[in-house]
Amino acid sequence: MLNNLENLIRAGKISSVNTANMTARVTFHDKPDVNGRPLISAPLKYLNNTLWLPEIGQNVLCIFLPNGKGDGVIIGGI
Repeated sequence: MLNNLENLIRAGKISSVNTANMTARVTFHDKPDVNGRPLISAPLKYLNNTLWLPEIGQNVLCIFLPNGKGDGVIIGGI
């Protein structure tokens, strides 16, 4: 069960921000990709629907759907 929660709730750092789409990509240093590099998310929306996006390098908490497609949102800074 803990393994499932680790895949649904993840902490990472903002690696890029797209202000036009109001999305950001998050790097997860504890989740390597197939090449052993830190995993980088697809563009994620910020849960707080304001005109503010987190800054590159900011630590954030993300929640993902359990569908295995990487669908999720950034819920806030930590």
